Amino acid sequence: DLMAIARGEYKFPLFDLPATILCFAVINLPAILIGSFFGTSMAGHFGVAARLFSGPISLVALPLSNVFVAETTRHKGSDQTRASEQSYKSGVFLVLLAGVLITLPALAIGIAAPYFAGPLLGPDWILTGNLMTALALMGAAQALSTPVQEVPTLLRRQGLRLVVDTVRTFLVFAPIAVGIYEKWDPLHIIYVMSACGAVGYLIRTAVSLLLLRGVLEQNSAAVPKPVRPLGLIRTETGEAV
Repeated sequence: DLMAIARGEYKFPLFDLPATILCFAVINLPAILIGSFFGTSMAGHFGVAARLFSGPISLVALPLSNVFVAETTRHKGSDQTRASEQSYKSGVFLVLLAGVLITLPALAIGIAAPYFAGPLLGPDWILTGNLMTALALMGAAQALSTPVQEVPTLLRRQGLRLVVDTVRTFLVFAPIAVGIYEKWDPLHIIYVMSACGAVGYLIRTAVSLLLLRGVLEQNSAAVPKPVRPLGLIRTETGEAV
């Protein structure tokens, strides 16, 4: 019955929709707020710098997320302990792989950006290079988080996902609000926002891996331990009992 299925899966629209809206806000609203308070020029440089980091994440990290989902669903229906073990190992491996392929290069590019943006693109792009340095931390942490971002949904922990995304959204927008109120320099605001946003993405990564480990431990504990047969005991007369 379609209605029965819809009632059974009510958590998806109830929790996933707000979480998706929060993710959309984290990606798109900072540039709008920066443009509103610091001018369209700053917003333009910020948008270009952010796109230069989101591009590699989309090209590499999102396919890694698709690999994780495919591996998890492939083992579904098999032995639960083995399936949860494979999911946990796949999650850890893909996070480490994302760290090597994306996070480390992103940090290196962020450090070097102020030195090559001006000579390669012209003096008007020096600010973009500085913003790339500021956004490097958040971009690198986002790359680590992306391969396992679907874990709460796959494990039907949509409520937990909403809590994590709410915390992450707060960490991104709180520095902007405080910086505007305290009249900080725009670049200073973006540095603090990037650092706090990186913490939010690392929290999401940790929660996803802890969920996978918790399922593994739960399934391992549920497996009955094999009973070892007792050896034969012989009496003094040689009779086996």
